Amino acid sequence: MIEHPTRVILAASLAGALAITACGTPQAPAANGNASTSGDPAVSDDQRYTATGTVLENESHGPQLCGVVATSYPPQCGGLDIVGWDWDEVESQAQGDVQWGEYTVVGTWDGERLHLTEPPSPPEPPAEPTPGEPADESTTPCEEPDGGWQDVDPDKAGPEDQQRAITRARTASEFAGAWLDPLGPPRKAVLNVSFTGDLAAKREWIREVWGGPLCVSKAERSYERLEEVQREIKDVPGFISGGIDEPGNVVRLEVYVATDELRDELADQYGPGTVELTGFLQPVD
Repeated sequence: MIEHPTRVILAASLAGALAITACGTPQAPAANGNASTSGDPAVSDDQRYTATGTVLENESHGPQLCGVVATSYPPQCGGLDIVGWDWDEVESQAQGDVQWGEYTVVGTWDGERLHLTEPPSPPEPPAEPTPGEPADESTTPCEEPDGGWQDVDPDKAGPEDQQRAITRARTASEFAGAWLDPLGPPRKAVLNVSFTGDLAAKREWIREVWGGPLCVSKAERSYERLEEVQREIKDVPGFISGGIDEPGNVVRLEVYVATDELRDELADQYGPGTVELTGFLQPVD
């Protein structure tokens, strides 16, 4: 079982179409990595992994691959110790006792450290969006009404009304999530709210204060439950960041290496689909 002695307070956020409440700390992972709570790395010795990110060394630690970087100058971060690193072989920046740079690295993972198997390389530039590429998919689960998404009461369709509706929705014990799904110019959006309880009653309740485009949908897990899980996953070994995905009604967790063993353990403890796990280090075929 995963034990969770530490509790942290995480702030909720509502941002655009994908509202994710997240947290992360620029610190080194637990000594036993994250492959297993028993300390067994549970990864093959010859399996290679790759990641792109900041490598930083300061007076507190040697070269480390950082999962989260503090926005300061010089930057601050901690993460995985890298075995075989040589600053003379790469381009980097330095300020005082801090040396750092952005790199793509490849190596093997022993449950605690990344052992380089080839020289680091500069990160690939981000891909340019393709002209005419379709916009992100809608996160609204409701079917579009006949005639499109329209205000049903323009007198209650302003920004203050929208915020009032979100605030009201969050007071319900069955509340599961709230987010906006942009419709495009003139900056209209569908207000999405999800609940675990009766939807018809909740829709009428929200319509008392909101007259703009609205989708009220069913969710499996309440927001309160997701908050509980979010607080507890902070103690999963190898934790980098975690947060609530309100449209997805899940908690997203990033660790240094995502193993099947850890996925199974999280599913057993919190229920299938409650936690979506991703790894910072990705296996190299």
